Order: sequence, then structure tokens, then C-alpha cells
Amino acid sequence: MSFTQIRRSRPADWKAVAPEPISGFAAPGKLPKLPVPVLQDTLVRLKESLKSIAWSEAEYATVLKKITNFAENQGPVLQNRLLERASQSSHWLEEWWDDTGYLGYRDSVCVLRPFLFGSPMILT
Repeated sequence: MSFTQIRRSRPADWKAVAPEPISGFAAPGKLPKLPVPVLQDTLVRLKESLKSIAWSEAEYATVLKKITNFAENQGPVLQNRLLERASQSSHWLEEWWDDTGYLGYRDSVCVLRPFLFGSPMILT
């Protein structure tokens, strides 16, 4: 079943008709709304995290240019769209998280880890 089929096959209000969560396990009504991260904060963290994995200073400089370009052009537009979505829903990330994280297609972790097969250590 594809991602599109999943979205079409379940009712839009599927969480409203779902059974109540187990007592003490979840309290979705009591949780505060998830805030939308500030774009600039996210970009600063992105720059910091990419610095350690860049192969060279030239590669890192190229990435910084792309991040700066994004921050000046598409970033604010997308951030405003995200803020608009957050103002119109009780949880801006919930649908994406459910559909992609839980209901979407996932590959086997082992298949995506080729180093396991090339390792000199053989599990018996």
C-alpha cells in the first residue's frame, strides 16, 4: 500500500474515532502545542552539525553559501507557510509524522547498512 493510498483509505478524523489511550500512557489533550522552530536557530544548528562532516573547507564553504542563499530566499517563504499551518491546526507536525514516520514506506535497516556485509566480523 502506497503513502497516497494510506491517506485516502483512512478518514480525516481517524484520531477522533480511535479508542482512548491507555491511562497514564498518553495525555494528548494536556500537552502544549509544539512550537515551530525559529528558522535562524535551525540554520545555525545545521551549520554547526555540517562542519564536522564536511570533507574539506571548500566543501563546507559551498554548503554555507547554499544555506545563506536558502535563508535569504526560500527559507522565509517556507517558514511563513509553516507558521500559517501551525496557526490553523492543533499540531503542525502531527499529520506528517503519522503519515511519513508511521504509515509510510520503510526499508529494512539491515539492507541499508552495507558495512555489515563487508565487516571481517562474521556473526555465527
